[in-house]
Amino acid sequence: MSPVSFGSGRNEAKFIIKLGIYAEEVGGEVASSAVGLKLPDGSVRSPDACYITKEKIANFTDEDFRHFLPVVPEFVVEVASPSDAITDLEAKMRESWIANGVRLAWLADVDNDRLWIYRADRSVELVSPLDRTITGEDVLPGFTFDLNLLS
Repeated sequence: MSPVSFGSGRNEAKFIIKLGIYAEEVGGEVASSAVGLKLPDGSVRSPDACYITKEKIANFTDEDFRHFLPVVPEFVVEVASPSDAITDLEAKMRESWIANGVRLAWLADVDNDRLWIYRADRSVELVSPLDRTITGEDVLPGFTFDLNLLS
């Protein structure tokens, strides 16, 4: 995985920080793009940010944490970098994340002032411009993210 631009990395960090605060309040774990997750289809993927419930993570051992975890997050975020093709990221959202059981996923294309919300029922919603607060819906009850934080 190549390093990302400062702007993309900064936006990833904003999602991770907010998810981390949420996880401290309700439990669960948050991971960054440095973490590989083994999905049911056998692929290993790294979301820019993700949240995994405390119930899903509870039975893993310290030894398990030294490897790619075979776990599907409830929620993932992908942040488009200037070098990313949106069509590739859209396919990743549908074919890697949602198809493997992620319940809610956000694809942020900050440079073009838009974000897509992908849901387990295969619906996709476009949010544009990035001037409002969105929620974690029933997947992350009480979680909100102000899209105005992205730059």
